[in-house]
Amino acid sequence: MPSDDDFDTAIVKALSDLGDANGIKHSIWSVTENPEDITTDKMNEITPYTNAKWVVYQSDPFYGEPSGEFKVPVQGNTWLDLWKAADDILGRCGDEHHRFIEYFTEDESGEILTMECGS
Repeated sequence: MPSDDDFDTAIVKALSDLGDANGIKHSIWSVTENPEDITTDKMNEITPYTNAKWVVYQSDPFYGEPSGEFKVPVQGNTWLDLWKAADDILGRCGDEHHRFIEYFTEDESGEILTMECGS
């Protein structure tokens, strides 16, 4: 039976390959409450954020990156589409320390998702 480390390594490799194939360069997908939920198959599923039009990120100037709010449109409604938008924001704001996309919080309208990242 594979160990948890083997499972985690396989997931990271599969997601890295998926990201590379889709032009994702600035981020690592880490959105889950259960590690077994992170699979490349699920990245093509529809998110629960069906009204989302924008992803917003508040950049932290602590590491010398530009600070402020960054906002990009979501081009589709799958988890992969959301990852692409999140990756675009991290590329635009230059935050190279907070690359792990951890979760999204939607506003009351469901049209704006605020992204939280970790390092």
